Amino acid sequence: MKFGRILTLAAVVLSTPALAANLTFNSNIELAVVNGQKHNQESVFGRPKDVVLPEGEQQIVFRIYDSFRTPGGHEMYGSEYYVATFADQGDETIKLTSANLPNLKAAKKFDDNPEFKLTNSKGEAVPFTLAQLKKEGMQISRDLVNELREFNATGHEGAIESRAPFAALAMMNNESTSLPKEGGVQTRIGDVLMSEQMLHYWFQQADHDTRVRFMEWADRSMKRSMKESAAK
Repeated sequence: MKFGRILTLAAVVLSTPALAANLTFNSNIELAVVNGQKHNQESVFGRPKDVVLPEGEQQIVFRIYDSFRTPGGHEMYGSEYYVATFADQGDETIKLTSANLPNLKAAKKFDDNPEFKLTNSKGEAVPFTLAQLKKEGMQISRDLVNELREFNATGHEGAIESRAPFAALAMMNNESTSLPKEGGVQTRIGDVLMSEQMLHYWFQQADHDTRVRFMEWADRSMKRSMKESAAK
């Protein structure tokens, strides 16, 4: 019965029409990670290709990467990487822009006072949180996807719990680390974490009505489970 209800809920979530938003950004902005996945930036006629986002909470990692004319020719500039967390309403265009950087001197001061804007197709500001993913030392190679996971475990206001790695428990997840047996079945911590991650993910993807139905179902299930436990 429980399994049947879970399948029914999954079918409702998957069949719910999804609205999509387009994220556009200036050519000097390099988008590196979108919702926890590495982004391979493409371009169309010299400008970055728009990114399609599902309706709901979004999280991106990006930086400014540009070339400036100098007395000796041209010099490349790359800012620190930044994390922006925001929400879209679907079926809209959101534009990410940065402060104007007229020259290399201004660019090198950008990280001291970073300025980015998110606006919708009506020109209205889209609220977002901004954080810097700063790494000390050599910057030759960075695992930004992993850095974002670590950021999401910090409790920062821009962190997204459903994409956090639950680092403290995950470090314990090995063949010898298991939860106590319940009903003769022993469950590894990693399996529990994966289940919780999936619940968080699908809840975030669902629309308001689906979330309400899910919460009602969860409430009924918890009450039934408590009655069964009390009867034992």
